[in-house]
Amino acid sequence: MCHCGPKGRNNPCDSRCSIEGDIAFVVDNSNSIGHKNWETQLRFIEELVRGFVVGPNDVHIALLTYSTGYKIEFHLKEYETKEEVLARIRDSNYTGGSTGTDRGIRMMRIGIFNPRNRKGPRTGIPHVGIVVTDGCSDNPNATVSEARLAKTENIIMFAVGIGSETRFEELIDIATRPKEQHVFHVGDFDALASIQEVILQEICNALCPKNWTASGKKCYYVSSTALSYAEAGQRCVDLHYSATLATAKTKIEYKTITKMIYTKTGYNFSYYIGLDNERSGGADFIFADNSTSVLYSEWISEVPSGQRQGCVMLDKTHSFMWDVTECSVSLPFVCEIDKTRRT
Repeated sequence: MCHCGPKGRNNPCDSRCSIEGDIAFVVDNSNSIGHKNWETQLRFIEELVRGFVVGPNDVHIALLTYSTGYKIEFHLKEYETKEEVLARIRDSNYTGGSTGTDRGIRMMRIGIFNPRNRKGPRTGIPHVGIVVTDGCSDNPNATVSEARLAKTENIIMFAVGIGSETRFEELIDIATRPKEQHVFHVGDFDALASIQEVILQEICNALCPKNWTASGKKCYYVSSTALSYAEAGQRCVDLHYSATLATAKTKIEYKTITKMIYTKTGYNFSYYIGLDNERSGGADFIFADNSTSVLYSEWISEVPSGQRQGCVMLDKTHSFMWDVTECSVSLPFVCEIDKTRRT
């Protein structure tokens, strides 16, 4: 089941999955699958693809099948429409053979995600590998090694196991952590349909919406529209149901946000972040996510007293250090999505 936010708030279930990413399916084509289950497996992949917005500036899809050998059925930049991708998936043939999962992951790395491949990945775009298998690999050590290299190369790895012959520990080794969000197992091929919405949601959650920037476990959006503090907070929610004004709770987050702003506009504008003491009547400062422990700050001078009630901005005249302004002032702002918090 897909866990959704309020209707009409650009949540992943309403729009399915409007993200920007390069996604490679790495699919077991070995003897144990058989023709009937092969068709079921392809339908499962088709349904996942239907959940994405596929296009030149949206999601790119690639498919690699593996057994004793491997075959790159199509590359990331080979097809630009969902209809073309779905048709090509349906044309993929069953071959049989052994379970060379290590070879499949390796060719995903050096073939599909090779930056020198003219049909390969885009730069600055998240890369995702989805391994689907119904058994243990022929060479478990090599499989773990190749998966580790893939993750070192910043490929977000998902593992889908089918049936009793898969080894759950191997699925965990293949996938990115935490395993609860990247590892899936079903008892048989017919049960794949029961997890496709959950997998789609987790892939969507692992990446950022289109026009947002990923950094660590958060996605950021720098808006050039000037609004009051309350209007800015509402605009963040309108952009994505789980978004808030950016909280900048750590030095790393603060540096990330200010670098994005400076790259976009220099020191030409002050920006709202998600922190105010208006809601407390000038007492404690409260973050946009309603937490109150301000353990890190970048105030221009000392922490403002209760006589300076208002909302926090990154002040353009002081290299984006924190200051308080009236919440009715119209300023541009920064939104964030905390990927560990949204569901």
